[in-house]
Amino acid sequence: MPVRPSEGPRLGLEAAVDLDHHESRENDDAPGILPPQLIAHVVSVLGMTPRDIVDGAPVLKQRLEQFTAGLSEGLTVALDPGGQTGSRARVRARAQRERPVAAGEDARSMAEILRRAAGHPGYLAMSVAFFACGFQLMFITAYLPQYLAICGVSPATSASALGLIGLGNAIGSYVFGRLGARHSPKRLLSAIYLLRTAVIAAFLLAPVSPTSVSAFAACMGLLWLGVVPLVSGLIGGMFGMRYFNTLFGLVFLSHQIGSFMGAWLGGLTFDLTGSFHTAWSAMIVIGLCAATLQWFMDDRAEPAEGFLREQAA
Repeated sequence: MPVRPSEGPRLGLEAAVDLDHHESRENDDAPGILPPQLIAHVVSVLGMTPRDIVDGAPVLKQRLEQFTAGLSEGLTVALDPGGQTGSRARVRARAQRERPVAAGEDARSMAEILRRAAGHPGYLAMSVAFFACGFQLMFITAYLPQYLAICGVSPATSASALGLIGLGNAIGSYVFGRLGARHSPKRLLSAIYLLRTAVIAAFLLAPVSPTSVSAFAACMGLLWLGVVPLVSGLIGGMFGMRYFNTLFGLVFLSHQIGSFMGAWLGGLTFDLTGSFHTAWSAMIVIGLCAATLQWFMDDRAEPAEGFLREQAA
């Protein structure tokens, strides 16, 4: 009997829960995304029926929408300098979201904010520095195992180094996000780029061993993506939250271009010279340039504040 598409998940879950009555089915060995035994075990542990899972999906969606809306409103209020306007900022942010915006007005607003961002020296400096971030990280991700193999390090140590970077990244992102709420984000960004460069230089000068590899991976992990919350905070502070996604997306595009260049030029220089020394040296120079740009960047919000006042009028 044909099954309607909407019945697929329901029937699949019910079949999993009723597995005890079908242990001898002929298609037990058929490939699937998750084994029915695993689905049945998870459902039984959670104490849920298949109907609970299917019927609860809209409720979960609604709760997620409420959470994201509250988070956006909280960020808007938090970005008010010193919390000077208090509840009025919250009311103004809600009214701005709920006010109908004509297509032509929204297009003009987008064009205006992009023009202001393109003329903001701090935004441009941050975008260039984020290019350097992508260059460094992608080169290490793509070529660290190969470089360590050339140096005689075992594949197990290389794999452990990448795992250690991932662990350190989770810690570093949280720590720098917290620090960015208390200290200057642009100074912290400059410190991250400078520390990365120092760690790379020390790794190249020290003898390659499992200990030095682990130390390098741990330090780089702590400095890996701690830049993301800091860049996000700077963009929100300079331009507000209405066009945050667009402005962050453009900065992240610079990061991804840097990632491409790091992977491509790393392989190209190896093909031309037979070593990675040129690429490592380039990462040091690029890191110093990024640290300098971030330290002296203009993070004032005057252009964005004027634009937001015009929109609120």
